[in-house]
Amino acid sequence: MPINSVRVRASGTGANLGLFYDHAGAAYSSPVLDLELSLAAEAGVSLTDFSSQQPTPAGRVRGTAGKLALEALLSTIDNAPIGVRLTYSEPEEDGFPTGGTGSSGAEAAAAVVAANALLELGMSPTDLILAAAKGEPGGHLDNVAPAVLGGIVFIDQNPDGSASFEKVTAPPELGLLLGISSHQKVGGTEAARNALKDPLPEDVQAAQDERALRAKQALSAGDVQLFLELVNTDEFHEPRRADAGVYGNFSAADLRNLRSNLAEQFGVALSISGAGPSMQFWYAASDRERVVVNEVVHPELQQFIDSWFGDHQMQMKLRPITIANTGAHVLK
Repeated sequence: MPINSVRVRASGTGANLGLFYDHAGAAYSSPVLDLELSLAAEAGVSLTDFSSQQPTPAGRVRGTAGKLALEALLSTIDNAPIGVRLTYSEPEEDGFPTGGTGSSGAEAAAAVVAANALLELGMSPTDLILAAAKGEPGGHLDNVAPAVLGGIVFIDQNPDGSASFEKVTAPPELGLLLGISSHQKVGGTEAARNALKDPLPEDVQAAQDERALRAKQALSAGDVQLFLELVNTDEFHEPRRADAGVYGNFSAADLRNLRSNLAEQFGVALSISGAGPSMQFWYAASDRERVVVNEVVHPELQQFIDSWFGDHQMQMKLRPITIANTGAHVLK
């Protein structure tokens, strides 16, 4: 029986994961976006406005990434419907924060997964990822791949322009706090990328690549402690962006000091979520009692975070979450 609408849920994502710039991303259990895609009488792809409790990046309307991805997909389909409507909503009370939590990736992934279901297109996971990337500025895959697949996704981009995706289910011993920063980035992701225009020295790049390979192998093997040790040592994008003020009112030296203290006092490894300023605070189950108590952040860790970021005229709200091993999916 033909249907005229479908509802999909997609999770927020974090890209880069420290060492893996543009080559990895993780799907978050929270925040999430819901989308209803329906056939419409008016031609083209229309977007229903909705009021988010969180600010959107300057110059961008929430849902734009989904609209762009869907327009690109429909342009490739024979006998595509004359009109469709996208209606996004935020099921969580505190909404979907921006600035490194993959809101645009969730929008785009939800749109193409919904279209695939509504129009019975039979798209493969790789097709869905590539279609969703059409909604992302620059076509970045590291946000949309985990939004489509779930889990932690590693991306290999080939010289011919093709890409392959390896999904790793997060080990149950791996814990995560998502840090939502009060800092407002100036210039968005483009400005963050401009901080990386100068290449790294070859020896630094080689060491970075070697650590990234070891970290991927450690995660795949379930060696959480080694993964934490390695993910805490990015030398490619995070130090330069920190010195450029992308993450807030602190330098790369300050960031190294923060990392050292978090690891020593709490067993926590820090990486920036996407282009920031949101952050990922990773920990092992063996250190959970120092990090989370009764499903809330441990008071000593919370006090440390409040003090450190307060000293830098910022706030960092910590949210205990998990890796979502299910990607964008149709809601029954």
